[in-house]
Amino acid sequence: MTEKMLKKREYLRGLSQTAETMAEGTDQEETTVNNKLMKFIYNPKNNLEFRSFKKWKEQGFTVRKGQKAFLLWGQPLENNKNSKDKDKKNEELNEEEGSKFFPVAYVFSSDQVHKIKKKETVTQ
Repeated sequence: MTEKMLKKREYLRGLSQTAETMAEGTDQEETTVNNKLMKFIYNPKNNLEFRSFKKWKEQGFTVRKGQKAFLLWGQPLENNKNSKDKDKKNEELNEEEGSKFFPVAYVFSSDQVHKIKKKETVTQ
């Protein structure tokens, strides 16, 4: 794992802790960390719907130029000690965090995309 990725994970950990603290004593206390991040950290900026770049594209949208992705935790990956392509740092992270590794997911909000305009074809 690159140093840049480690920094993003550390940043997301900090945001997650802040969201957890903000959720204490609210109806969001029992929801997932990602739901807390979206409600308390990202939603105050009027971000209503979050999807990956690929999912927006499948829906006929594109991300506006210059937009930065929001960070969320991805689906956990099981720690597979037999995997040949796993590097030493990933193994150390898995041991440190338990048997599951949570990758960082990059998502964009509905405020960061626009509908792709289809080009009209001229028939003669």
